[in-house]
Amino acid sequence: MAAAARQLRWVTDNAKDESMQTMAQIRLARVEAQQGNLDAALAELAKVTSESWAGTVDELRGDFQLKKGDVDAARTSYELALQNGAGQVVQMKLDNLAK
Repeated sequence: MAAAARQLRWVTDNAKDESMQTMAQIRLARVEAQQGNLDAALAELAKVTSESWAGTVDELRGDFQLKKGDVDAARTSYELALQNGAGQVVQMKLDNLAK
């Protein structure tokens, strides 16, 4: 996983194509989260500026916040993800957080 993170970090720093850079940022965030680096994962997601990825980013942000134990923040992120076109899986995640 560390090697994957290094390679993805290189792409995020050096890619000229915005879509390639965005995909690498999202994948790097997933790798960081898998390694338990949730703050680094959230920081990487914060770098994504493409509106077309907003639903995915919001869903992942919710997942990472939930792993950190911040249920309220996760709920807010899942709600944003739904507003940004995320599908039924996000609705199920949100339903699981019902008060």
